[in-house]
Amino acid sequence: AACVRPWCCGMWTRSFTPQGRVWWAALGAERVAAAEPADTYDRLVEESRHAESSCLTVVERDIPRTFADRAAFIAGALPARLRRVLRAYAVRNTYCQGMSFVVALLLQHMPELEAFWALATIAEHFLPEGYFSEDLRGVYMDQYVAFTVFLPHRLPRLAAHLAELEFP
Repeated sequence: AACVRPWCCGMWTRSFTPQGRVWWAALGAERVAAAEPADTYDRLVEESRHAESSCLTVVERDIPRTFADRAAFIAGALPARLRRVLRAYAVRNTYCQGMSFVVALLLQHMPELEAFWALATIAEHFLPEGYFSEDLRGVYMDQYVAFTVFLPHRLPRLAAHLAELEFP
C-alpha cells in the first residue's frame, strides 16, 4: 500500500520545491499532521463537499480573486486544489479572507495534503489566537504592537506624523 504520509518515508522530496521543503521543516508541520489520524484531510474534504456555512460562502468568493492575474490560478488544477484545502480547513477550524493567498503560495511549493497541514500549523500554532477569526482580534493585536511599539523606534518621524493625524 502507498504511504499516506509521504514525508515519513522520504517520498516527499520529489513533490516539494526546495522552498516547500524548508517551510515544511521550519514549521514543524509534520508533527502537527502526525498527531492526527492519517485520513483527517480526506475526511474533512469529504465533509466540506456537503457542508454549508458562511465561511464556505466566503471561500467560494475568494478563490477566483486569489492571484487572479496569474494564469495558473485561473485554469488548471490549482483552483480545485485551493478549494479543497480551504474548504477542508474551514470545516476543521474557520476561514478568513487572506487565507487563500497563504494556501495558494503553499500549493506552489508543496502537495495539497502538506499545504493543508502547513496552513493548520501556521493558523493554530504560530499566529496569535484569533488571527483568522471573524473579528480579526489577532490582526488588530499585531497592528497595535506594530504601530505603538515598533514604529516609534524604527521610524519615529512617521510615527509622529501618524500620531499628529490621529491615525488609529
